[in-house]
Amino acid sequence: MDFSVSREPVYVSEVLLDSQAEQGVEFDYVLPDYYPDIFKILKCSLKPRVVSCSVNGDKLVCDGIVNITVLYLSEGSTKLNAVEHRYTYSKTVDMPRAAQDCNVNVTATTDYCNCRAISGRRLDVRGAVSLKIKATCITSAEIITDAKGCGIETKKEAYVYGGKQLRSEKRFTVREELEAGDSMGNVKAVISTSVYTTSTDCRVIADKVVLKSEARIKAVYICDEGDNTGVHTLEADIPISRILDIPGISEKHYCNARLSVISAELTPKGGEEGSRLYFELDMTVDASAVAGLEETICPVVDMYSTMYEGEAERIQIKSETEPMSISQSAILKLELDYGQGEIESIYDCGCELSNISVQKNSDEEFTLCGQAVYYAIAVVEGYPVCIDKTTPFTLAVKSPLPQGEIVIDPFIQVSDVGCNMQSENSVELRVSINVQGYAKRIVTLGAVKNITLDEKSPKEHTGDYTLKLYFMQGNEDIWSIAKKYNTSAENVCSEDDSKMLLIPML
Repeated sequence: MDFSVSREPVYVSEVLLDSQAEQGVEFDYVLPDYYPDIFKILKCSLKPRVVSCSVNGDKLVCDGIVNITVLYLSEGSTKLNAVEHRYTYSKTVDMPRAAQDCNVNVTATTDYCNCRAISGRRLDVRGAVSLKIKATCITSAEIITDAKGCGIETKKEAYVYGGKQLRSEKRFTVREELEAGDSMGNVKAVISTSVYTTSTDCRVIADKVVLKSEARIKAVYICDEGDNTGVHTLEADIPISRILDIPGISEKHYCNARLSVISAELTPKGGEEGSRLYFELDMTVDASAVAGLEETICPVVDMYSTMYEGEAERIQIKSETEPMSISQSAILKLELDYGQGEIESIYDCGCELSNISVQKNSDEEFTLCGQAVYYAIAVVEGYPVCIDKTTPFTLAVKSPLPQGEIVIDPFIQVSDVGCNMQSENSVELRVSINVQGYAKRIVTLGAVKNITLDEKSPKEHTGDYTLKLYFMQGNEDIWSIAKKYNTSAENVCSEDDSKMLLIPML
């Protein structure tokens, strides 16, 4: 048939997979000969990280590492001993369908960890790690933006959406030498390492994005200082930066960028016979950027032909508008009690967050829910002890966008943990939380995808008049009236914006 249509693509970020998988951890360890026998286990921790992700057809494979640290005491000794081990794993997850050029984000957190001494020389560790997986890809759908010929009439609506996204990501390594200060003796183990990444500064230049941030590192380590355990703290601020190539990006594009530390490993060097003690820092960082340019598109949302019977195949597409940044801080407090003696001092304290989920309270507020594990390594009557407690937490997050269908993509970090003695048997932990991320409005775009006319079913004007006087009722509009009477909406006339219409009958 003699009619033509114009089409345009609409680009959509499609979520292929948004789920969670569990990876078990089983570790049976026999102590080396130079380690003292196990008398009491103080603490066992799992620090998971994802090394790589790949998609092959409808399978997603995650390779990762779990750093296991066990703190224990030997009989009759007040010295801390630490066992460290790197546990590797590979997890395969089924995708809903085969996909190419996926953007995969996997976050690993600890579910639980149990440790027992089978004998004085053997440890048995059992635990689980949760992998929160989100896989997205950019897809396009063609919609009709105009149609001409065969008496086709079209109704259009304007939509503003995020347009085609440009993406880039790269993993890289930062290596630094960090001075250990005044600590003496050989380093036996690093018992805890925490990293907080400050907000990422992003600058766009021709076809490139420059990312800058800072990694704030705090580590607690133990040294062999004769009959005593020397517990020391190392703190350092490490600048990190990266340039990502994004062909086609310009200063007109919005750009959401993030530098996030995946792992930070400290290896002690020196310290023997009075030599300088320092640490080699090996830090793995992910750099990612998503850019876009909001576009206005005017698709055909309804149609009819004044000459033939026809049908319009419609489609609904969910797209995102330009994201708005989120940056909020909060404080969590908890009192840890120890009823078996007086707390003399604190070696180390910390807080680990897991099982984080997002709940929408209203159009303007969300709640982050999860589990917080608080712990303190304290000294009671000269002996180290571990005091810990797991409690749920909630944080309210305000959306920077006004009302509508809003989703948020939060990134939550523990930025600092401090402690204060409340009494001889209790210590209060004060945990600083930083929430960064983006809020996006979801736009539902309705459009006509295909038009079909039946040339065997022409429309005929059977009336005996060429002009009809019509009074609009209720919420009627000119388009629906013109469609009802099979005439052109442009030819329907009204008198001084009144409810009276003159409808030409074609």
